[in-house]
Amino acid sequence: GEKFKDTENGLADQGTFFYNSANTNFSFHTYTIEQWAVMESAGAVFLPVPGRRYGAGVGFVGDHANYWSSTVYDTKLAYNLSFTREKLSPEDASNRYYGRSVRLVREVQQ
Repeated sequence: GEKFKDTENGLADQGTFFYNSANTNFSFHTYTIEQWAVMESAGAVFLPVPGRRYGAGVGFVGDHANYWSSTVYDTKLAYNLSFTREKLSPEDASNRYYGRSVRLVREVQQ
């Protein structure tokens, strides 16, 4: 019953990434506990925007997010989900020595 606010018109495919078709950013999403419960029961997950680590430095906190997948791209790269305020890239590939976030998941029996 609930919808993500910017994506009511869908995401515009730009090849390897997507922009929201409203041509706005994703930074203004606010939901009540009740609204979120409806979306979570339909499979939505919350992904914080922790930034990126390069070596000992951390940057882009609150603006960029990268979450590792379990899929290796090649000997140096691995796939990750990345997003910013404006775009989503479900199959980004990054050097494996970069610090990316990991979202722990578990299989839930329905």
